[in-house]
Amino acid sequence: MNKNTLLSLFIFFSIIYAVYLTQLNTDPYIGIYVTDNDHGDFYVTALHDLGWGWHNGIQHGDLIVLIDGEQPEHNHIVTTHGRIEQVKTLTVNQNGTDMTFQIDYSSVLAQQGIIYFLIPFLYFLMSLLLSLTLYKNYKNNSSLTLIYFMLVLAIGYIGFSLSMKLSSVGLITGDFTLLTAPILFLHFIYHFMKEKGAIWFSKNVLYILYGIAMIVFFLVTFEPIDLPIKEVLLITFVCFLTVIGICLTKSFIVLKNKNNLLKTTYSWIFKTLVIAIAPYTLLYAIPHIVLGSALIRGEIAILFIFTLPICFLFLLTTGRLYLIRIHIKQFTYYAILSFVFTLFICGLYYALSEEPFQITTLGIFFVFTFLFTFSSFFFKNYLDRLLRSSLFVERDYYQKSIYRFSEALKHENSVDGVLKDFQREVTDVLSANHLDFYPIDKYRKENDDKDLNESYQKLSRKLQRSTLRIGKITLLGSTFSIPIGEKDEHYIVLFATLNNVRNLNVEEQDWLSTLAYHASVSLENMIKIEDLLTQLKKNQSSDSHWINRLIFKWSEEERKKLANDIHDSFLQDIIILKRKMEDVKSKTKEAEVTEQLFEMNEDIEDIIFQMRETCQEIAPPLLIEFGLKATLTELQNKFNLRSNSLLSIQIDDSFDEQALNLDYKRILFRTVQELLNNAAKHSRASEVRVTLGVNNHHLELAYVDNGIGMKLINMRSTENKMGLVGMKERIQSFNGTVTFNSEPGKGLTVIANIPIK
Repeated sequence: MNKNTLLSLFIFFSIIYAVYLTQLNTDPYIGIYVTDNDHGDFYVTALHDLGWGWHNGIQHGDLIVLIDGEQPEHNHIVTTHGRIEQVKTLTVNQNGTDMTFQIDYSSVLAQQGIIYFLIPFLYFLMSLLLSLTLYKNYKNNSSLTLIYFMLVLAIGYIGFSLSMKLSSVGLITGDFTLLTAPILFLHFIYHFMKEKGAIWFSKNVLYILYGIAMIVFFLVTFEPIDLPIKEVLLITFVCFLTVIGICLTKSFIVLKNKNNLLKTTYSWIFKTLVIAIAPYTLLYAIPHIVLGSALIRGEIAILFIFTLPICFLFLLTTGRLYLIRIHIKQFTYYAILSFVFTLFICGLYYALSEEPFQITTLGIFFVFTFLFTFSSFFFKNYLDRLLRSSLFVERDYYQKSIYRFSEALKHENSVDGVLKDFQREVTDVLSANHLDFYPIDKYRKENDDKDLNESYQKLSRKLQRSTLRIGKITLLGSTFSIPIGEKDEHYIVLFATLNNVRNLNVEEQDWLSTLAYHASVSLENMIKIEDLLTQLKKNQSSDSHWINRLIFKWSEEERKKLANDIHDSFLQDIIILKRKMEDVKSKTKEAEVTEQLFEMNEDIEDIIFQMRETCQEIAPPLLIEFGLKATLTELQNKFNLRSNSLLSIQIDDSFDEQALNLDYKRILFRTVQELLNNAAKHSRASEVRVTLGVNNHHLELAYVDNGIGMKLINMRSTENKMGLVGMKERIQSFNGTVTFNSEPGKGLTVIANIPIK
């Protein structure tokens, strides 16, 4: 079983187990502490102010008469833990009067539901969302370990809440998480830094910690010897954190000479971990070990672990952790931040409040806090735009802009794309308008300003009298210009106007010059590549096999990008449109409109199907995931469904797919695909047969149909390289040969032979 399959099963069972724990968590937390006297009678000694007993009139000193209709000494939890939990009825003697209570959630739902039920469940949903995002987009050792860590911690959070009610399942889950989650985090750091080439501790440290964790878990679960379980767990947890803290602190020495992005990412992770575990460790675990009682409640201390998924989500969206393209709209981003912040404030307010209040009161407080926080984000954004240039300068703002621009350049493959990214960044940061690029002759031999915007004529004449260089800014009132690249004998110069009548300040000029240097390097490379490709196409000949192979490999990569773009943008937009239409259809009562919507919905489903099929034809995912045989089988099934011809594909036993690299699989697939496209469009064949095998280290592909055939002279045209002639050139680029045998009315036979290197 490979890692991906194992992780898939783990995610699936994590969801099932979380639902199971959540269902168990619907029982109320009673929170009554009891002890017995010399006569064997049990009395109430303490009450937890979040428990059912506190809110239902149970008092200190009450005599416990019956628990679920039985004597208290017959209840295992009472005799083992000195507490009352997991019961349905309770009879107490209060001031000489017996009182029987039905224990349910309804009377304390507002008080307990948030801390013990809602917050842990929401934390699990956040962690699950983060885990699925990682699983879908990025699969390496560090990301897989991070998924294990996040889900174990999330399930453990639910288990901690359940352990408050002394549920055996909750206790086991909480104990396991307390022992393993810190080690899983260190395991993630090990893989992440190893992938970055910055490992500084041995993997044996992890094996030793895992071994100790399993031994302690066995001792506290099965209790072969009498031990103070909670103290043993907390001491082990603190010891683990000490070892992990030493390992993580040592890393700052190792990372001293590494790149700034890696150091920044690691610093974010390290600081977030400290914020997440410091309250629980310093204010709960250590005081409980040393003093015998904690300084704050565990329910409050554990709330800080919410910083972990928030931090990792931030690092993902900014591309600092992994290069995953995640696009979040501003409205959604602010809404998520506001919701998490409001949830934290409401939980903290309720936990610290000494006066009970109703669920409606908490709901109103939640709504107003959310709206205030949400609107504050937009107001701050407005103030930043309005006052940034005149009131203050954020030092980190320009650094973030340069980083964002550099990340955007990674995905560009044309000069126009680089110019658009530069234009967008200048518009966003400087609030500039009327941005235009103009070529300015280096030696001023040409009259360059004839096509310039009239508002830039004076600035252009000023440029005629000055020396130009990349990154040099020329100012004139609220207009400015800056060369950002060179092409042939011209500078590519940006002209722009600031919205407010002002000059660029020093920080803005430094930022703009730095941005221009970044753009110039990218533009220089893009122009060289474009010139090289142009030259390659001009010099292309029948002997230039390596050129054809390079173009074929490049075209395959572009096909893959195109398929991904179609799937991730247009296809998703159409699916969303379909769902909106279904929603409108469900709300419409007019029969004629409903029928029209139904027909439109059918059309959209056809479009979705066609787009998915097109994506698979452009870049078949089966070829990479399952191999050539599975891809050809899928191609055969689709061809037989769509065509009147009967296709059979035979693969000899001599064909060992595992021995071929991806380039050979691609050329074979594209060859078969092109031949079948030709058969479907032109051959009118009733039978088509494709055979694939290996002979003397050569791949042999044979195609035969009984169609109408063709005159081979018609294939000589080089006007269209996308057909059979293009297929022939691609095979020749692999030093292969292809022969065509056909006459009108006698079908077509194609034999391709490709040497295996």
